Order: sequence, then C-alpha cells, then structure tokens
Amino acid sequence: MNGRGEAKVVHYRKVGEVILVAGYYEPHASFELAKSLLWRAVHDLRQHGDRALERFNDLNGGFVQKRSYVVRVGDKLIGSGSYVGDF
Repeated sequence: MNGRGEAKVVHYRKVGEVILVAGYYEPHASFELAKSLLWRAVHDLRQHGDRALERFNDLNGGFVQKRSYVVRVGDKLIGSGSYVGDF
C-alpha cells in the first residue's frame, strides 16, 4: 500500500474531543466499507474509550479491512463529513 497515484478518500466524525477518520484508497475499497468501519469505530470508542483507540492501531483489531482503515486525528475538524484528495 504505497498510495502513490491513488486517490484517498476519508470520512470523519467527531466524538467528544476525538476525531475518527475512516479512509480508503480508490478503487480498491468502497465508500460503504469505510462508512461501516467509521460507525463501528464511533460505537467502539463510545463503549470502550481509550481501549478502542488501541484496536484502531492494531492490524488485527478489526479496523483495517482490504484497503480501508480507521485512525484518530487531532481535534481541529468540527462535525462530520468527507474529503477526497491527496494528503
């Protein structure tokens, strides 16, 4: 997964002071999978707090599938939405 020349798409959601991002590389993954991962991550974070953040970074934690993934970023974004482009 070097990401060169591939569009990256992310969907984000703010949960308290944490921003969760589900991203994927087109055309190797889908919007539906990324959205599903994001909603699962939001639920997991609300239920388990910091323990959920550890699972997001674990390749076997259930939040990396195909070329989709969940990460936590800083808290400068507000609300939820989508972004397509280069990072």
